[in-house]
Amino acid sequence: TMNIEPKTEIILTNSLSSLASSEVRLHEQINVDYRTEVKQLQLEQQNDKLQIRNARRNNLPTVSIFANYSQEFKNDRFHYGENQSWNPFSYVGAKLTVPISAHFRNNNSIKKYQYLSERADMQLQQTETDISFEIEKAGTKLDNALKNMKITHENYNLSGQIYENQKQQYRLGGFNYDHLLDTEKSLNTAEQNYIQSVYDYLIARLNYEKALCKREL
Repeated sequence: TMNIEPKTEIILTNSLSSLASSEVRLHEQINVDYRTEVKQLQLEQQNDKLQIRNARRNNLPTVSIFANYSQEFKNDRFHYGENQSWNPFSYVGAKLTVPISAHFRNNNSIKKYQYLSERADMQLQQTETDISFEIEKAGTKLDNALKNMKITHENYNLSGQIYENQKQQYRLGGFNYDHLLDTEKSLNTAEQNYIQSVYDYLIARLNYEKALCKREL
């Protein structure tokens, strides 16, 4: 938490009037690839494809070549220092391994991850559709909120002008005080409506930026 001294001067950088002149720039092309939900499903798809590739690779037969060169001691006496008793011994061979028993297990894995990949693909399409609708809906609310804020701002300015004119007339004795109070109440109502519309606009703007996953407004 931040403690603010009683005499601290607070300067507001944005006024309500400046918000009334704001413009909404909605994105014409909606890109949902950066959304966390989409990224997660895309990663699941990549994992499923890797698992399928790995299972298919395990089904392939393997061929290996091996060789050996050594010397063996052949003598009925244990005189290892006799050179004539050491005979060279070497061999070369090839080995073919066919994963027969693992073939069925790998096929089951392939079918499993193929199903998971298809399911993730359908979930991805549905998620992209839902996100696009969410962004469009938030954009529509933002556009309507901005229009409403501009209307209430104009009404507030107009009510203020009427009130100032009637105050001048009242000072000159040409206007009834009760009517002036009614105008003042109307001005207060217009002001409250404008403040509420500004609040609704800021909330709508925040929701739109949130739907776009942007950190900065």
